Amino acid sequence: MNLINFMGLNCYYSCIASVAGELGVDYTLSFAKLWSETDFKYDRDRRVFLSKRMLTELDALGAKLTMLDCASPLDAGESLSSISDGEYFVVGMDAYAIPWNQLYGIHHGPHYFIAQKSQSQTLLCHDPTYNKKNQEISCRDLLTGAFDISRILRTEQNTPPPPPQACVLQQACEILSSHPSLLEKLLTQIRECEGTNREQAILYAGYVDALISNRCLYQHYLNATSGGCGSPLFSAEHILGWKAVKNGLYKAALSSLNQDVIRDVTGLLRQLIESEIRSASSLLY
Repeated sequence: MNLINFMGLNCYYSCIASVAGELGVDYTLSFAKLWSETDFKYDRDRRVFLSKRMLTELDALGAKLTMLDCASPLDAGESLSSISDGEYFVVGMDAYAIPWNQLYGIHHGPHYFIAQKSQSQTLLCHDPTYNKKNQEISCRDLLTGAFDISRILRTEQNTPPPPPQACVLQQACEILSSHPSLLEKLLTQIRECEGTNREQAILYAGYVDALISNRCLYQHYLNATSGGCGSPLFSAEHILGWKAVKNGLYKAALSSLNQDVIRDVTGLLRQLIESEIRSASSLLY
C-alpha cells in the first residue's frame, strides 16, 4: 500500500486518501472544490472541523465511505465481521492505546490508521501520518478501543469529473460570490471574542485551521492537474498569514486583555481574504 500524507491532510483524511488510492481512485480530484468550502462538519467529541466536500467528491469518483457501528465491543465485532478478508478499512482510536504511536501510554488523543482484515486475531496496520507499515494490533484491543470503524468501497463513478480549467473557473466564481460575506461573518465572530468571551476564539481557530488545510489541498490539486496557472495560487507567505490568524486566535483565548491581538488578527484576516478575492477575479477577467 502506498501511504499518502502531505500538507493539508490530517490523519483521518490521509487514511481515506491512501485507501482510495489503493482502490484505484484518483483522490487528488476530490480536492477540486475545496477552495470555496466554508460549511464544514464539526466533530464535537474531537473538536475538529472536517471537510464535507472531499468525501462527497470521493463518493462521486467511486470511493464510498461508510461508518460502521462500534458503540460497544459487541457492535464493533459485528461490524468487523462484515468486512471482507484482505480488505483495508479505517480505524479511529485513542493514541494512548496504539502501540506504534508516539503518544502510546503517554497522552490521550484521537488518531486514525488503516487496518487490514484477516482471519488472525492480530491485524496488520498502516499509518500514513507516521509512514509506518505492517504494524500489529490485536483484534481485542481494536474492538474495545475503536471509536470509528469505516469501510471505503469501490463503486461506479457517477459522472466523469469536469476538466480542471472548468473547475478552477467555477471555484473563482464561488470565491467572488461567497468570500465577502465570509469575511464579514468571521470579523463579527472574532470581535465577539474580546474580553470575557475569549473561549470562543479556540473554536474559530479550529475553523481557520480547516480553511488552511483546504487551501493546501486545493493547491495540490492545481499542481497535479492542468488547472494550475504556472505559479502557485497560494504562496508560502499567504499560508503563513493564515497560520498567523490561527495562532493569534489561540493567543486571544489566553488573556482577557486581548483587544490588541483581536485587532491584529482581524486586520490580517481582511488582507488575506481580500487577496483571495483579487486572485479569483484575475482568473476570470
